[in-house]
Amino acid sequence: MDNKHEHILKTIRLIHGSSAEELFGDAYEESDAEHCASKIIREIYSCGNCGQLVRILKHIYPETKPVRIDAFINPENNEEYRMIHFVADIDGTLYDIEGEFMNSNLSNYVHEYLNDAEFENELLENYSFKNRGPIG
Repeated sequence: MDNKHEHILKTIRLIHGSSAEELFGDAYEESDAEHCASKIIREIYSCGNCGQLVRILKHIYPETKPVRIDAFINPENNEEYRMIHFVADIDGTLYDIEGEFMNSNLSNYVHEYLNDAEFENELLENYSFKNRGPIG
């Protein structure tokens, strides 16, 4: 891994924080995950604020190319599953809140690279606590 890739992954880890497993180590129990901020932050940045994460990464790494994913195509039956997800292409590697996205392979995704003007004009959704319901 090169130094820049590691720096990007560290930036993403700083945004979402440590998981309960990382915090508790050997004392970790499955129920601990529900009480960890990392879980909800990951949910926020993967269920509505993924475009905002791309904006943050673009601010830090101006060479970032925003990619809008519109659907997943199941390679077994060619069935298309609609979705909207934004990822950041930085030097040919794709990132989202989990780190590197799908080994940077978009072959099973309907996607579009957006230029800066298109991304600025893109209506980015926002995470909704109201729609999610209570935490915990």
